[in-house]
Amino acid sequence: MAACVGVSIVGASDLDKFVALIGSFACVPLVYIYPAYMHYKGAAEKGWVKALDVVLMVGGFIAMVYTTFVTVYQWIDSKV
Repeated sequence: MAACVGVSIVGASDLDKFVALIGSFACVPLVYIYPAYMHYKGAAEKGWVKALDVVLMVGGFIAMVYTTFVTVYQWIDSKV
């Protein structure tokens, strides 16, 4: 929470990038990682279904890392 406050104070002039950063590491997991994990733990019984859940979780993690890095890079690049 303190990190978000610090980033928002520093990045108040670039609100769009701040919102993109929060979306990258907060919303992407809500859409791709957590539902697949809950399905994997609670409902998936067949091996191929569990494999699809793992693929979705890994893809979500990759998307989260990629979008976070792109947003941070754009933020740093605009300051230089």
